[in-house]
Amino acid sequence: MMEGNVEIFKGTTSRKIITPCPHCFNTLKNEYPQYGGNFEVVHHSEFIKKLLDEGKVKLTKKVDHGKLTLHDSCYLGRYNEIYEQPRAIISATTNGGTVEMGKHGKLSFLLRRGRRQDVDGGRHRKAHQRSPRENGGRRRRELRVHGVPVLPHDVQRRVQEPRKRDIKVYDISQLVVEAMDDGLTSSN
Repeated sequence: MMEGNVEIFKGTTSRKIITPCPHCFNTLKNEYPQYGGNFEVVHHSEFIKKLLDEGKVKLTKKVDHGKLTLHDSCYLGRYNEIYEQPRAIISATTNGGTVEMGKHGKLSFLLRRGRRQDVDGGRHRKAHQRSPRENGGRRRRELRVHGVPVLPHDVQRRVQEPRKRDIKVYDISQLVVEAMDDGLTSSN
């Protein structure tokens, strides 16, 4: 399958792949090269931060969600050492500040999902899998932010069910959209 995908990518004029998914990011960046897929691969948090730094995305306000926390994805953080960009985006878009999860950065735990074994071939042990509540500690939070766009619905369901709390779960790109009116410039 990878070989076929590499041929498809090579058949295009683009040499940069931007993905919001840490799992795809890791696979494309670290596994595809052994099949001839030598592409520039960028996680959307890196891309968004670059656009903000270059002034290509203009934020018009900071949104107020109160204190929030960021889940460090294993494939983004632990395996590819991307920690700063999501936090910089949160800082640029919100004014409530952050509360770090009990286990964050290199100590962050894998979120327990039914498809994990299929995605990574079972490389993770149960000891490294925790539910969002277990990973987040006991502190009360109103908002959780993820760099994994496919997770918010699943995570929101699981953090609300045990105590029926109203916790909102967002991807970092959603915070950027909330903080801008028409923030994309017409150039590039």
